[in-house]
Amino acid sequence: MNDEEVKQLQIMADHFGPKVFEAYRTMTPEEIKKIEDIIRRKEMKDKVNYSLRLGGKNTGTGDTAPIDKIITNDQGGKQSHGHPRFYEIIEELKQVHSDKNHDYASAKNPLSNLTASKRMEIPPWKACLIRIQDKMSRLEEFACKDELKVKDESITDTLNDLANYAILCRILYEEKDKDGGNWHIPTEAVFPKTD
Repeated sequence: MNDEEVKQLQIMADHFGPKVFEAYRTMTPEEIKKIEDIIRRKEMKDKVNYSLRLGGKNTGTGDTAPIDKIITNDQGGKQSHGHPRFYEIIEELKQVHSDKNHDYASAKNPLSNLTASKRMEIPPWKACLIRIQDKMSRLEEFACKDELKVKDESITDTLNDLANYAILCRILYEEKDKDGGNWHIPTEAVFPKTD
């Protein structure tokens, strides 16, 4: 046996017990491959579990949590796949949306600040695209200049707003035909004629 085979046997013994040493000699190459696959899956599972214990964050050693095939459990015990930080950020986005909705929208219409564009004959979902473009412009300028002059909105804030605007734009797009497409408000209602 060469050193690599001894190492594999030691790994297999650690995972499956000392009887593997005895069984190894009678195994076919296919059986050995199956066991090696099981070991690799277990090692991946161990890495994932370790990563989840770290909260999917940087370990400080330059390693980050593996992104592919991480399994987390969200509310209700439903299994979800993906990076754990994704689900944490979704929770943050929900809170940002709630806080901003409190400050900007009316109690009767949670999208009133966005649907106000109807008064200027602009479909709300298209007006929302303008807000998305504003956020994208800010990000593009930051990427080019690598600095922000306005300090009260971080890049994280901008990315959160961008994500929330994208969701709100989808909602507005889905609702655009809700009242039969009759979103049009006459110009006179916004800008009354004066004599």
